[in-house]
Amino acid sequence: LLPGGVSPADTFSCPAGSSVMRGEVPHPWFDDVAVPSAWCENTAGIKHGPWWGWDPQTKTVLFKVNAVNGQPHGVYRMYYTNGQVAEHGSLSRGKRVGKWITYNPDGTVRSQERE
Repeated sequence: LLPGGVSPADTFSCPAGSSVMRGEVPHPWFDDVAVPSAWCENTAGIKHGPWWGWDPQTKTVLFKVNAVNGQPHGVYRMYYTNGQVAEHGSLSRGKRVGKWITYNPDGTVRSQERE
């Protein structure tokens, strides 16, 4: 939690012209795992802009990514519930590209790979 007991999930916002949507949706990587999420939708009702998911118990952010025309795109970060980065990499319209790093819960590097 942030100072004052504010959940990081409560700080979510969208760029001008987009609407904040909230609900349980499939995680970008784990289609069978629905998590509480917030995302931005454009006027056509398509995910476009920030998309975050969080742990329903602790309210800590589990992932952050941007969506472009409904697909995860750009920098992707997945987090442990202790706030440490679990995985970091880049996406191009939902596909992993470039260097991806996986971390241990203590922040040390577990593995690196290229897509």
